[in-house]
This record gives sequence, structure tokens and C-alpha cells, in this order.
Amino acid sequence: RRRAAAGTSSASRRASSGLKERALISKSMIYSIVAAGLLFSVYSLTQIPKTTFDYNFTDLQAKDDDSIVQAEKISNHFGVKLTPIIFMTSNREAARELTERINSYIDTHPQTLFDFAASMTSHVPRDQAEKIAALGEIKRLLEKYKPVISKLDEEKREEVQSLEKLLSPKPFTIEDLPSGIQGQYEGSGRQMSAVFVYPNQRIFNGKVAMRFIKEARDFPVPPGVKVAGEAAIY
Repeated sequence: RRRAAAGTSSASRRASSGLKERALISKSMIYSIVAAGLLFSVYSLTQIPKTTFDYNFTDLQAKDDDSIVQAEKISNHFGVKLTPIIFMTSNREAARELTERINSYIDTHPQTLFDFAASMTSHVPRDQAEKIAALGEIKRLLEKYKPVISKLDEEKREEVQSLEKLLSPKPFTIEDLPSGIQGQYEGSGRQMSAVFVYPNQRIFNGKVAMRFIKEARDFPVPPGVKVAGEAAIY
């Protein structure tokens, strides 16, 4: 009995000693992890002043991405940056008025990042009545001098005849615009009318993009007008 009791007591002491050792090891590991975390945090803080943000959004695209290359070619050829901001208005007349206001703003603010604004009515020639009247006056002059024209050589007479065909145009209206252009500005349901405002600089530069979208959002617009477009996402 004494031997059994002694063996049990010895086993208990060994178990207790093992638990204490594991507890000490666990505490040591925790202290090591906390110390490593603190060291890493201190190191990270020292690197913050050296951290820079890449404002070139093209770095998010694959290098030599064909869409970026083609956009740059079109932009350089036509002198238009293909990343407009869009004001979503409720109807065509509201879009026309906002377009005129923005273009007037551009004329009086040389530091603006806006290049020009366009809505669907921008594609319809202005002052058509006066222009058609001027063409009619040219046509009357040709009629008046028809005897003189008849004495010209054949090549010159053909040129005059070609000109005469252009002197009786019909007024060009919005309904004459291609359906693709109409859909671009007013969608298939015609429940809204968009105003596109193009930047005068590349907004692939993040700093320019932020200034451009801020200027657009700060521009006073009627209630209900929303801002959309790729630049707004930036």
C-alpha cells in the first residue's frame, strides 16, 4: 500500500511539473509574438514617410493594352480626351440648357479642367434658317447669271450644277440623327438626357482625375441631376 501511494504521489508531481513547463513555454511564445508584432509596427511607422501613391491609373492596366493604346491614338488624332463626366438630366431641354451653361463657364474660367460640353442638341446645326436663306440667295444669283454660266466650258458648268444641288437643303433636326447617337445621349427608353463634359487633360493621372471630378461635382446643377461616368468612379 505504501509503495502504491508513493508511486501515485510521484506521478502527480511529474504531471504537475509538466503542466508548469508547458505553461512557461506558452507564455514565452506569446511574449515573443507580441514583441515581434511591436517591432514590425515600429518598423512600419518608420516607412510611412517613404511611402508614395501611384497616381498613374494606366499602371492598373496590362502594359501595352490595346484599348489604352487605341484610346490614346484617337485622343491625339482628334484632340479629344475620351473620358468624359456625364450629367444625367431629366429631359432634352434641361440637357441643352446645362450644356450652354457649362460651355459659358468654360469660356470665362481659363483654369478649368473642362474642355467642352455636348448634349444631343449639340449635333444639330444652329441658325439653320439664316444659313438656308443665305444659300437661297446664292441660288438666285446663279439663276440670274444663267446665260453667262451657259457659256462656260463643260467642266465649269458641271461644277455649277453640282453646287446648285446643295443650295436647297432641308432643315436638319434631332430626328435626323443616327439612332446610335440618339441612344448614346438618351438611351432606348428616352427617359433621360445626358450631357457629356470632356476634360482638357488626361485623367489617367489620378491627381487630374480627382480635380476634374471635384470641379464637376461642385458645378451648380438643377435638383435631380446626377453625375456619372468613369471619372466619377475614380
